[in-house]
Amino acid sequence: MKLVEFQSREEMECRAVSLIEEHFAMRCGAPHAVMLTGGQTPLGVYRRLEQQPPKLDDSLRLLMTDERHVPLASPDSNFGRMRAMVDALGLAESRVMRVRPELPLAAAADRYHDELAAFFQEGGMITLGLAGLGADGHIASLFDTGDLERGQGRWAIPVPRRAGPDRVSVTQDLLSRVEELVVLAAGPEKAAVVDAMIRDPEKLVAGLAVDGVHRVELWWSATSVNQPVSG
Repeated sequence: MKLVEFQSREEMECRAVSLIEEHFAMRCGAPHAVMLTGGQTPLGVYRRLEQQPPKLDDSLRLLMTDERHVPLASPDSNFGRMRAMVDALGLAESRVMRVRPELPLAAAADRYHDELAAFFQEGGMITLGLAGLGADGHIASLFDTGDLERGQGRWAIPVPRRAGPDRVSVTQDLLSRVEELVVLAAGPEKAAVVDAMIRDPEKLVAGLAVDGVHRVELWWSATSVNQPVSG
């Protein structure tokens, strides 16, 4: 795993925008997707893409690493927070693979699994994925080794949570299909988990989850995600 450190959050966001634009326009001769993540860290990236929508290849799809089982109008909804960007891109609903929170949790996970399975059956490829790194060492909504085990042989699973909303998450098997994975972390509170991810990844769920990914980079800026973004 390669660590890429940035002097500022803005620098990291600009690099992420450039990389996403490259994959959005990529011509693969088959359906190809970019996986996006929720959370606070990438919101500046999505705002930049919303403000200056790039060109998209006709075969491009989007998918989500995970989603909270809440209404789309909720401030906790990952897709809800990036909806303005998706609308600005002009992507048809059929080209966005996402969790349907209006369904019961298990049914929502099954539907997402089936949608991802159909994409792969078409010969689909995930050329780029963005994922967030939690201060507790989780990735997507995979919080412990039990989540990793339950995801074996599946593309998406339900993740019940005692403290906080339930979730649906992609699995370790899904992450292993991502050709290039960029894990984003920002803020001084992430310094310890970033260090552990590089030095002892097998001790973190995130480290175990990305073990099978061909190319992984960990992007980190010590700048807090709460710092205002210029532009």
